[in-house]
Amino acid sequence: ALGRIREKIDPTTRRGPDVPKDERQAPMGVAAAAAAWCFRLRWLILISWVVVTGTLSGQALKFVSRATGAVRYPHGSESREAARKLRKRFPQLSRTSTVVVVASSKEPLVLEEYCLWEAALSDAVLGKFVDFVRAIDGYCRFTTTAEGGGGAPPTNNNATTELAASFLDTGSIATATRAIVVVTYDAKESKKKKDKLAKWIARRGQSLGRYDVGVTGTDVLLAAGTEGTTKDLENVDRYSLPVALLVTGVTLRSAAFLVIPMLNVVFATVLAFATMSLVATRYDVVNFAPAVTMTLLLAVSFDYSLFLVSRYFELLCQRTPAAPMMIPVVTAVLETAGHTIVVSGATLLACFLSFLSFPSAMLRGLGVSIAVGLAAALASNLTATPALLYVAGPALGRLDAALSWCSWRRRRVPFSGGSSRSRRRGGGGGGKRNNNRYRPVAVVEDDDDDFDDD
Repeated sequence: ALGRIREKIDPTTRRGPDVPKDERQAPMGVAAAAAAWCFRLRWLILISWVVVTGTLSGQALKFVSRATGAVRYPHGSESREAARKLRKRFPQLSRTSTVVVVASSKEPLVLEEYCLWEAALSDAVLGKFVDFVRAIDGYCRFTTTAEGGGGAPPTNNNATTELAASFLDTGSIATATRAIVVVTYDAKESKKKKDKLAKWIARRGQSLGRYDVGVTGTDVLLAAGTEGTTKDLENVDRYSLPVALLVTGVTLRSAAFLVIPMLNVVFATVLAFATMSLVATRYDVVNFAPAVTMTLLLAVSFDYSLFLVSRYFELLCQRTPAAPMMIPVVTAVLETAGHTIVVSGATLLACFLSFLSFPSAMLRGLGVSIAVGLAAALASNLTATPALLYVAGPALGRLDAALSWCSWRRRRVPFSGGSSRSRRRGGGGGGKRNNNRYRPVAVVEDDDDDFDDD
């Protein structure tokens, strides 16, 4: 099939059983075969990318929430052995988790006032989450337990006194300005319910008294990490993406062709995030992996698109041939810029897949996430970009020419400036300086056979 396409493009191609062996031409190379394949299936390729992006967009959004901040100790490490012994000695630790409520004041705490605040918070939490919370411990609980009354100072029981003092920043209620309350709850509850508990305690504690209240804990920190990742992704869209568009537009000196790197970013991001969303259900992926993957994916997608489109500009010069005659152009693009992209992408993939050899689960998950993003960027740029050049290249060239009135100053290059005589000689005008940079100033549909693919 590729041979028949090539014969249609170049009728002088001599290949087949009826042609003598000494007159047969060499078979098509990899780049030529890929260019011909993208030409034949250009509409199918673009429709497939659009369908896949639309179908997997919902799955891709789950990647951020499925990434975890839990730390897995490497096998054989002292930390892992210590954690195993703790679970064996205190099995209840593996079934519960805690939220630490921190109450702070600018002045030293008043015992009676603080104990009233602690009791009110305990009653409110137990009344709201009675089937969820297992215990609430604080300074006043141990002091009242020791005395058998409310609000009395601690007794001379050394164990009780030291335990109660551990809930204060200074160990003494007379000088303490901060105290903590530990809320123990069932660790098997859903993440949504845990987040609701922590936020509700912070609001309720703030409203009960004159203390500044904050919460912390393992689940609170994990939720904060997820929120931080979401904000990082928003900052990428808000700041990094416009800067990348500006740099790419200045480099290409084209506004219309920016649609190609934008589509590549969307295609690659959705495919990578949807894949990692499924991976995160089986393996641990650190919670900052989505932000790192998105940043690197944005960089390589724009970089690879810049390679391909700039090479496309150099080859086309002033004239844009009809679609079948563009196969030699795209072939040259894939032979040069495409080769660079494949080598670069393969090198980066090998580097980040080597993270799988590390004992840390955090590094392994991060390496897999970045590698999947790079693979998605390679697949998008090597398939969607040639198809877009076939389908929309001439139209984008005409739009670019129409937008030339609002474009910035361009260099005078071959086939884009100077006199008609200098253009016929291949020069760009403007004296001896000859900048070897081409761009389609005017796009013309050309069905002639005199297209010179040199």
